[in-house]
Amino acid sequence: MQPGRAPRHDEGARARARRGPGGYGMTLTPDGYIWLTGRWTHRFDPATETWTSAQLHPDAAGVHTGGCMGDGQGLLYRGSYAQIHGIDTETLEVVKTFDIGEVGDDHIWGVAVDFEGYVWGVPRNGTRAYKIDPATGQKVLTFNGLVGAYTYSDMTGFALNQLIPG
Repeated sequence: MQPGRAPRHDEGARARARRGPGGYGMTLTPDGYIWLTGRWTHRFDPATETWTSAQLHPDAAGVHTGGCMGDGQGLLYRGSYAQIHGIDTETLEVVKTFDIGEVGDDHIWGVAVDFEGYVWGVPRNGTRAYKIDPATGQKVLTFNGLVGAYTYSDMTGFALNQLIPG
């Protein structure tokens, strides 16, 4: 698949592709991968029609569900508990971990990347959202005053722009 192009529906692929693992969050990245996140992080490669899973913690049997989004630079960000993990889209190695949750937060559920490259985390049913500088892992903004916040989709529009530029 060409970078910057969304995969096209192929009715025949349905019969060829093995049923994949379940998930909660879903996104596409410009490198052509399809991602599902839930207790695990799964990557589908349409070129080989195979699923591969990333392990966030060597001793864990999975993590709490969280949303996901690619940054267009080869990283997939996903929420888990009070953290956001950055996963290399080729090696599936966890290369960044941001500890962002605060007292009173539920799990980091919503994850997004904005047009300036910042990573956002939104605790489920929370009152705030966090803007993180991915270079430092530091919060640069805490947005307060939300009521029952809940998002796991492309809340910034950046994911769509990666696949359909302009």
